[in-house]
Amino acid sequence: MKNIFLLMLFISLKVSAQDQLSVMPDCEDLSLTLESNSRNTFSFINNDDYNSKLKDSIAKPVKALLKEDKMLYDEFQNLFPDHISTHCIRGKQYGRGETEEISYCSNKQKIILIGKEQNFYIFKLDAFEIDSYILFNTLDKTIYFTENYPMIYDHGKIVFDIGYAYGGSNMINYYKFYDREKTEYFELMMPLRYTIKDFNVIRYPAIHLIAEIEKLSPSEKSSVRNKGCRKLLMIN
Repeated sequence: MKNIFLLMLFISLKVSAQDQLSVMPDCEDLSLTLESNSRNTFSFINNDDYNSKLKDSIAKPVKALLKEDKMLYDEFQNLFPDHISTHCIRGKQYGRGETEEISYCSNKQKIILIGKEQNFYIFKLDAFEIDSYILFNTLDKTIYFTENYPMIYDHGKIVFDIGYAYGGSNMINYYKFYDREKTEYFELMMPLRYTIKDFNVIRYPAIHLIAEIEKLSPSEKSSVRNKGCRKLLMIN
């Protein structure tokens, strides 16, 4: 029986390893929380399928230096004034399928512009113990937040946010941009102690993601850590 879960419009659910998956030792508490406003195929695959998919993986983007680009900042302010500055954020924000207006300033937050990829200006945000990133999409003039360095693919049509989530969990999140009127999102949250050991973006037949998930053991001995839960995940 293949473990495939089709996510419909604006749903939120939990997938229990004990009920839905072939459970491995120490894997009984794997419960993935999924939320999306689009159709996605989510499945667990075996080692052979995983290694076969790796042949079509795309190189991961190079992370920009976490250093302010002052010339790019001046360019942004000339083109899009009064949107994002060192202490202020104003404009349209997209989150969980909805767009809303935001406007706030705080001296406790510092925002620097570190780069530009495709149609996105990339900002680094440090505020209130939060270490995250801000994307400004020049096509729809909308602000998007990511908790990890954004990985932009397919000429700016998809953005992945993979890794640490605020609170200590690991996450897989992405935005898909079809036109100025439609944006899709997908979010997968993992329980504490579960981590994304590795992931790859695959181009064939269309862009999708494969990831290796494992459970961290409290033991510092590698022989014990390697006997924990391990799952291979694919998201289309």
